[in-house]
Amino acid sequence: VIVCSVARLDKKSPNLSKPPPVLSGNCPIWQHLTQVTAPLRDTPGVTFCVYCQKNVLTRTSFEIGAMAWVFCGGITLLGCWPCMLLPFCLDSCKDVKHYCPSCNNLLHFYRKM
Repeated sequence: VIVCSVARLDKKSPNLSKPPPVLSGNCPIWQHLTQVTAPLRDTPGVTFCVYCQKNVLTRTSFEIGAMAWVFCGGITLLGCWPCMLLPFCLDSCKDVKHYCPSCNNLLHFYRKM
């Protein structure tokens, strides 16, 4: 039988020369590890693939989304119609799809708008 004990200081007359409470014996120490990943946005990121059960660096592809169309309409309304197609050429105006490089499944779809 293994007994775990904790030294306890007396609250009425604390002795400051005593060390803080310490576990003695072969007490199990429980650790819970969590993995915190950065949110997947417009750059490849490290995440866990639920399909192939691996930690992977995602592969990204860009697609035209609502933000590109809104900027196109805004540029056209401002009268600069020769530049209205510019948002369709810029990756910063497009939505981003994150794929697993191992199994090629879609892991995350980041919409700019």
